[in-house]
Amino acid sequence: MSRAHQRESIERGLAGVQAAPAGAEPAGKPAPPGGLADPVSQAQARARAMIRGVGARLTGPRLRVLSELLRADQALTHLDLQRRVEDGAEAIDRVTLYRVLDWLADNGLAHRVAGPDRVFRFSAQSTETPHGHFRCVQCGRMYCLGASADLERSVLATLPDGFTEQRVEVTVSGLCADCAPAH
Repeated sequence: MSRAHQRESIERGLAGVQAAPAGAEPAGKPAPPGGLADPVSQAQARARAMIRGVGARLTGPRLRVLSELLRADQALTHLDLQRRVEDGAEAIDRVTLYRVLDWLADNGLAHRVAGPDRVFRFSAQSTETPHGHFRCVQCGRMYCLGASADLERSVLATLPDGFTEQRVEVTVSGLCADCAPAH
């Protein structure tokens, strides 16, 4: 299945999730008291739709890992993910987690970026639109920056004649909002 076809399938699978009013539960499930779904339920509904959108089998580990990536505000290491996925839940085998992360990346549902420590960090932000990353030099956290066609164009404009890009990756290093006030 091509990347474009996968993206279309994911978008079709997400259509029902995104069309629901903010805080609404997926069809067939009653809304919790107060009418607002919790962030975990919202992330799980989105993860289910994304996994089914690529025509794949929905497994517990895939659902748990993708749900956690969708809830994260930063790119997470394997160890960070393992801790979050197992927090208050059944343990997940380390090898299974690696396989799930590889599967998510291979199917365009997540992407990985290597930090300066050569440890991969994973995010559920799409890899279809080039985007940059911000790495905090003090705390080590890595964040996905907003997608920008201008970013890709400006990087490609610097390529020498005859060079062809396969992927654009840009990482900005500095202090995040939490660490900047400390300086």
